[in-house]
Amino acid sequence: MTWSSDDESVATVNDGVVTAHSAGNATITVTTGDGNRTAACVVTVTHGSLTHTPGNAATCTENGNVEYWTCETCGTHFSDAGGSTQTTPAQTVIPASGHSYGEPVWSWSEDGKNCTVTFICANDKTHRATPEVTITSEVKTAASCTEKGVTEYTATAEFDGTTYTDTKDVADIPVTDHHYENGRCSVCGAIDSGFEPVITAGGGGTWQKGSRNGLSFTSNAAFADFVKVQVDGRDLAASGYEVRESSTIVTLHASYLETLPVGDHTLAIVSDTGTATTKFTIQAAPAAEDNTQPLQTVQTGDNSNIALWIVLLLASAGIFGITVYRKRKKQ
Repeated sequence: MTWSSDDESVATVNDGVVTAHSAGNATITVTTGDGNRTAACVVTVTHGSLTHTPGNAATCTENGNVEYWTCETCGTHFSDAGGSTQTTPAQTVIPASGHSYGEPVWSWSEDGKNCTVTFICANDKTHRATPEVTITSEVKTAASCTEKGVTEYTATAEFDGTTYTDTKDVADIPVTDHHYENGRCSVCGAIDSGFEPVITAGGGGTWQKGSRNGLSFTSNAAFADFVKVQVDGRDLAASGYEVRESSTIVTLHASYLETLPVGDHTLAIVSDTGTATTKFTIQAAPAAEDNTQPLQTVQTGDNSNIALWIVLLLASAGIFGITVYRKRKKQ
């Protein structure tokens, strides 16, 4: 005899033994060896209890699944509780989402010497990556005598085949020393508190009344810092002197010096960086020369001298007479 099933997905038959596979109806037919007789019957297969598997969300690294039901009898999967819609295990799987990292979050130490970086997964904030960070530095702004210099620190990290960087500026380069020249810093203009201007030339000079040239004094204070001149503690009008550059050179005009009394005086060259002082002396004009010649005393007994005087007297009288005659003739 030969056995057959018209729907082997529902049930199969082997030597009269029927095996159920899924719910449904299947016709089982038996045929005699000579083929003259057949018999058939309908087999109805129903599922046993259906076991529910709840849905499970996928994570970045783990697959999830949709809910489904499994027949305890045949192991068939169904997408509904009634067992009417069949599914497969592969169809119930929700693939893992994988990580979705956003922008890196950098965390610097105050001095810029240390830094960490964190990548946070947008799908699951508990998933974090902290790759190694390398730090380099370079001078961004050089220090001056008034301001600290700035160092730029750069942090570099490799993550998922991409290079990320971040920078931090730190004012950590100490200020430099002032560059003082003649009492003032040539960089920032600050005044040297320890600078004391002095007279480097002309100190203790002497001027004699009647001289045509003035009297010059040199202070080592910078020309740009010049303020005024004082003589004997009083401010001197600008008309009484001139000032020129090469440190600071002050020349008192001769016309002003003539007004000062004979004797010692004090001079002060006042600058923003201090005051340089000295003394100078006014001397009286030289005494006038006496060009008159004393009369020679005629010595008695010297005939040669008497004769010379007589000749000179006659010559003078003659010249006088000629002059009078010419004047009368002209009249």
